[in-house]
Amino acid sequence: MKHIFKIIAVLAAISAVWVALLETSTVPRSFTWLVSVINFCHF
Repeated sequence: MKHIFKIIAVLAAISAVWVALLETSTVPRSFTWLVSVINFCHF
């Protein structure tokens, strides 16, 4: 059960960093969509 929480915590941290990068617009939009789709496919 602890393993699940650890995975959720890591995903939340990655999402927070990703949103921060988007806010500063350092990442191109197309690349953002590509990574989002790749991450979604992993589930």
